[in-house]
Parts: sequence; structure tokens; C-alpha cells
Amino acid sequence: MLISSEGVVLGSIKYGDNSLISHVFTKEKGLISLISSKTKKGKPGFVSYFQPLSFIQFVCYSSKKASVSRVKEVSFSDDYNAFETDIATNSLRYFIAEFLSKIIREHEQNNSLYQFLEKELKQLHSRIDKRLIHFNFLVALLNELGLQPHLNEEDPYFDLIEGTSVKVKPKHTDYCERETMLYFKNKISSNMSLNKTSRVKLLNTILRYYSIQLNVDLENLKSKQVFEIVFG
Repeated sequence: MLISSEGVVLGSIKYGDNSLISHVFTKEKGLISLISSKTKKGKPGFVSYFQPLSFIQFVCYSSKKASVSRVKEVSFSDDYNAFETDIATNSLRYFIAEFLSKIIREHEQNNSLYQFLEKELKQLHSRIDKRLIHFNFLVALLNELGLQPHLNEEDPYFDLIEGTSVKVKPKHTDYCERETMLYFKNKISSNMSLNKTSRVKLLNTILRYYSIQLNVDLENLKSKQVFEIVFG
């Protein structure tokens, strides 16, 4: 049968010589897999729509027996998906898309999460300074996922395992000190003084916290090295 939906592309892998299998987080069905192909003349066809963090409208053939649905029609849902030549924006999109592909596993509707992503991700184009936008996205997503840490600004340490600030240094190594901890609580603005070392440390701490809380490896993302070079 045919189903129609909208969604955000989290990632794609090449399938054969002319096709892509893409993982798309949809508004109606949660996470699904779609297969799209180039035209017989070798032109991009549907494939060009499945770039990281593209918001699409699509129609596909769906079957309970098949884990992958073939695309029948597809279009961009808005101007947000215009082709980008800006390396900063593109590296940011690849990083966030890979991150989301690791943590989203829901094969059912989650309208709240979809609306959150739609609102937050479309700001990537409107922000001139993109050096800090990923921090605010990751911190805001903690609240959406119910993983927001419990913080007391007077406590000197934040225990990443327990998800709470503490007065005594934990005996394990998964903790951060007060200065880093406060970034989990406050939105990071462009006037905050964060040098390269501080940005790398903060990103690693946030990814470590996600990894612990969700039991998934987010510290070795393939896009992270390139991302850190671009935003270094």
C-alpha cells in the first residue's frame, strides 16, 4: 500500500550502483528506511533529496513483510533544504545527523520529538555564528528526551553517571567540574568566552553524558573529527 508522510533524513548508505537506503525520522511513523534510485540515464533522480537533515515530503510503497520501503514520490518540504556550499553548515549538518542516527530508534510516532527537531534544526541556516549552535541543540535535546541533569550551582562537581551535581568528587572518572557543569544548565551565547580547548572539552563531556545515559557510543562519531577541525 501507499503511505504519505514527512520526515527528516538522518543518514544514507549506498545500495548497488544506483540506489540509496536512507534512514528517515518521520512525523507519522517514527524511524523508517526508504530506498531511492537514480534515473536510468544516470541523473540523480530521488537520490538528491536524501542529504543529511533534509526535510522531505514523500510517498512510498509500504509492506509489513519488507523492512525497507521504495520511494514513489519525494520533494523538499521547504526552502530549508536548499543546496549548501557553506562548509561550516554542511559539517554541522553531518555531525548532528550522525548523532541523531545513533540515538533515535523509535519505529513509532513521536510527534513531540519531531516538532522539536523541526524547530531546532531549521535554525541552522538563520544563525550567522555557528560555532556554538550545536551545544545549545544538544543541551535542549536533553530536556526533550527527559535526560536533563539535576544541578545545584553551589556544588563543585557533576556526576555524569548519576546525572546530578554533587558536593564530593566522585570516585570514578565520569564527572566534570563546576565550570563545565554550568553549561548544561545555561544556554550558551556568542558573548561567552570559549576557546578551542574549552569547546572540545565541553563537547566531549556532553557526548560522554549522552553515551552513559543512553548506553550508546557517541564519542567516536565519524563526522566529529572533521567537525572539530572546521569549528576549531
